Amino acid sequence: MKLDKYKIKSEKMGFLGLCFLLLIGLAFMLKITDLFAETVEIEAVVTDTYEAHHNVHTHNPGGPKKDIEWVDLNGEIQTEGNISNREGLSEGDTYTISVDAETQSRRVSSRLGSVIQFVIGIICCVCSLKLMKLFFGITYHTQQ
Repeated sequence: MKLDKYKIKSEKMGFLGLCFLLLIGLAFMLKITDLFAETVEIEAVVTDTYEAHHNVHTHNPGGPKKDIEWVDLNGEIQTEGNISNREGLSEGDTYTISVDAETQSRRVSSRLGSVIQFVIGIICCVCSLKLMKLFFGITYHTQQ
């Protein structure tokens, strides 16, 4: 795929947006490595619960949310927030999570979640490359 540098120069922000979409897609595709990570289940403590409001621009569904924290193998406190609270847990309750077995510092999504994120990454990469070719590709004119 050859790109036209003059088209890119005239539409820098659009090209940068498509490059950013490509990078986001690659980051999502890297979540497939969670399938091969060894995990262990540990208990995390709910530190905060709140009601989130639906926001169309962030694609963040509203409803009950929770923040959790746990202690990793190095003794450091790890936190993660904005997790759906379908169980109706309150502050101080324990919550079982899967973390990487090596350091227990990173929460690992389920196998299905990893595959879904990988597919979303592929879709983002393909769409950004197709749009780059469509908007910034070199067009060859043939004589008739």
